[in-house]
Amino acid sequence: MLENWQALLAQLKVFESDESQEIWQPEQLKLFELETGIILPEQYKEFCQVFGTGMFGDYMRIYCPNIYMSNLFINSVKDDVNNFPDPSHGKIMDVESLKKLLEFAFMFGDNPSSDIVFWDLSSYSKSDDSYDIYIANSDCFAGDIHKIGRNFYEFIRDFCLGTRSYELLPESMRPAPQELTLTFYPFNSKSESIDSDSWMQNRLIWQKNIASGVVRKMAQNYEDRGHLQEALLLHIQHLKIAGTFGLEANFSFTKLKELLDTIGEQKIRAICQASDYPPEELLLFITLVNTNLTSKANAKQQFEHLDAENLPDPDAEFQQVWQDFLQSARERLETEQLSFGT
Repeated sequence: MLENWQALLAQLKVFESDESQEIWQPEQLKLFELETGIILPEQYKEFCQVFGTGMFGDYMRIYCPNIYMSNLFINSVKDDVNNFPDPSHGKIMDVESLKKLLEFAFMFGDNPSSDIVFWDLSSYSKSDDSYDIYIANSDCFAGDIHKIGRNFYEFIRDFCLGTRSYELLPESMRPAPQELTLTFYPFNSKSESIDSDSWMQNRLIWQKNIASGVVRKMAQNYEDRGHLQEALLLHIQHLKIAGTFGLEANFSFTKLKELLDTIGEQKIRAICQASDYPPEELLLFITLVNTNLTSKANAKQQFEHLDAENLPDPDAEFQQVWQDFLQSARERLETEQLSFGT
């Protein structure tokens, strides 16, 4: 009932947002169901009409229906499962069961720790008009997946705002006590505005992380075709993106080291100059990373877990921007007679 959600909202401190609040009307929810074939639980539809998209405390973000975002995150987890080394790798369930579950997954929430919350659409029951709710970590998924109930209202009240997570999740996935506050921050998941003093900055970082990953994929495509100059130019620009937004560059550092060894220091310096990246900084960076790799037990997982095949393909506009960059860099190399054969 809407009254239950209104009563719950009245108990919370609601922060003001500069954005228009993302509240869905009944006709919008019905249209989504008709277009996707997904039956939305009544409790969730009521939530979308009263709360809308927003963040509870500093812990959990809940979204009005967003099929694009759901597919993006679920597909990322699917790719990780497909790369499991053997059928028994899954920690909570076997690989085939994981694959079956993910085929019917629809994501509706996440948090800053990269945990995603989703329904198993194959578990729908008319008796309670709901699905099984699961939580999993989408960042280099290793098999940790946990069922946390079916009742959506109880999920919000007891899990997002209460301490139910401490009963259901391993310690590594539990929120810190200070993250569980009786607050709600409404936002619009489709808005392009950025508030650097709020969680919205995290969304910007996420978007740039995806973008830098696509740049890495483009670089890999050039390298596979033997165009090492273009590959390194894109790798360097990728580093610049990552550094600007405080991200870890998400490509294989050891592979980049191999590329640099193949090209040679003189040509590396020329390419750095063409992309306005200090050569000494790049060379020192690679040396430090290569040294650190030998001293970190989790280096392979930390630096090489993102396969280029798992990243989205660049759209036409995004690709054109980088093609323009490459053309400009090539012209600069040719002008300074610093180009080399590809």
